[in-house]
Amino acid sequence: MESLFASGDLPVLIATSTLAMGVNLPAHLVVVKSTQQYVSGGFSEYSESQVVQMIGRAGRPQFDTTATAVIMTRHETRKRYETLVSGTQMIESSLHHSMVEHINAEVVLSTITDINIALQWIKSTFLYIRMQKNPVHYGMTQDIALEMVEKKLLELCVESLKELDAAGLVCLTDDLVLTPTDTGRIMARYYVT
Repeated sequence: MESLFASGDLPVLIATSTLAMGVNLPAHLVVVKSTQQYVSGGFSEYSESQVVQMIGRAGRPQFDTTATAVIMTRHETRKRYETLVSGTQMIESSLHHSMVEHINAEVVLSTITDINIALQWIKSTFLYIRMQKNPVHYGMTQDIALEMVEKKLLELCVESLKELDAAGLVCLTDDLVLTPTDTGRIMARYYVT
């Protein structure tokens, strides 16, 4: 089917949302017929990344000079998708949700060897930038001082390191030096969470 569509012999390709995620074919027109999926006995909205992936098939520079993506959704969610496709939606970090995994990987790579370096590493991330710009999203007050943002980062860092130590993924000495364990190396190598 893909080769028929790619050659133009099949002018229309209809795909389920699952298949649409794997289709790597350019199309002049993409129609997302619904923004909901049936999950665990009820309907829920697709994630924004799923919708972007689907409409991303419309218009490839090497094949087309223009393209159209149509998103058919309920009236209540119209603004959400208008914001999504206009590019005006604010993006936030999700690093704080998986800080343990990331810090473990950096310890295994020897990028992070102690708590001070861990804090420096966190300050080089998008999370640090967004915590300063939109502290409310990260559970802080709007007019929080930079010192308090850094204190919150230090708390996140120490909490993550203690979790890693308790799980036997890193060794954390009394002077806060970090070394990876074999289990920590396996976790990082195989992306185990």
